[in-house]
Amino acid sequence: MKKIVFTMLCALIGLTANAQELIKTNRSFKVPYQDWYSGVWGAPADGGKPVVIFNYDKKEGRTDSNSFRAKVKSNSKNGAGNKAVLRRKGIRLKKGKSYTLSFWVKSRFINDEIYASLYSAADTGGKYPWGAIFIKDLSFKSSGEWVKVEHTFEATGTIGKKIDYRKLDLIIGFDKRKGTYWVDDISLTLNK
Repeated sequence: MKKIVFTMLCALIGLTANAQELIKTNRSFKVPYQDWYSGVWGAPADGGKPVVIFNYDKKEGRTDSNSFRAKVKSNSKNGAGNKAVLRRKGIRLKKGKSYTLSFWVKSRFINDEIYASLYSAADTGGKYPWGAIFIKDLSFKSSGEWVKVEHTFEATGTIGKKIDYRKLDLIIGFDKRKGTYWVDDISLTLNK
């Protein structure tokens, strides 16, 4: 009987730990194009389109050999960071709960920034016009080393219109400056 209870307890702990992580597949880019999308957008009126080479680096991973790489050849005029992005679709959150987004990033700049946003809109499959839970420029110090970047937030619609908490997209943006960024081990967790 003790063995059965112990086994069930271990299974429950394992399920609870897995249930807390919201990005369950390909967090480390082991399968390069699975579940992640990248691209650029923009028009002359809003600063133009940046020129970026996106790929998956098989030699520069943090914990394994793979990572995502964005090489910004030219950024948009305003350099907002949100026009050359890595995107993860289909994220679901519970309204009012606390979450932490974390990922590892590397660049050759000592003081650097990366853009992050979690939003819903028509292009995410949401039923409301555009609205974001957060839009954030995340600062970090790298100088060629992997550093962990974290952002803790509460799932409330604070920017724009109403939020569809079942149809959110996470974007990480790179066009704040010219140069190369590497990203790896992305995690989005529900805080207790």
